[in-house]
Amino acid sequence: MSSRFATLLALALVSIPSIAYAAPDAPAEAPKRFSLQLDGGLNFLMPFYEFQVGYRLPLLDDRLEPFLSYAPLSASLSPANQFTVTQLGLRYYPFPRARFSPFVTTAVSYVTNTLSSGYNAPGLNVGVGADWMFYPNVGLTGSFSLSYPMLFRPEVGLKVAF
Repeated sequence: MSSRFATLLALALVSIPSIAYAAPDAPAEAPKRFSLQLDGGLNFLMPFYEFQVGYRLPLLDDRLEPFLSYAPLSASLSPANQFTVTQLGLRYYPFPRARFSPFVTTAVSYVTNTLSSGYNAPGLNVGVGADWMFYPNVGLTGSFSLSYPMLFRPEVGLKVAF
């Protein structure tokens, strides 16, 4: 009787690791669709900061992200150079949901200077950039855009996805 018990015990012990490792994988986490960004950069040599809100569309494998951007005032000390910029744009990610994701961006903007001259003008941006998500929800983003009327617009920022 003891040899049968020892054999059954040995078979049970041998089979336990395979049962433990054969457990199904955890379900995949749902992709983060919304994002908030705090960016800083230059509008043709004039420093600025801006806030962006984006949403990854569930189309084309999460490759499209419309966004709304608002730069309340540039960081310039001169009132003549303080512009408010509002943008509505779209990013296209060729490699979505990767840790390092390059993108192409385009946006229409509205530029105003209400402090001195009352300057108002529509604008257009096209550019390239990349997101580097060093945590699943937090990362850095950077881009370089050519735009009208500001000519060039490099920026870097912090991105939080949820």
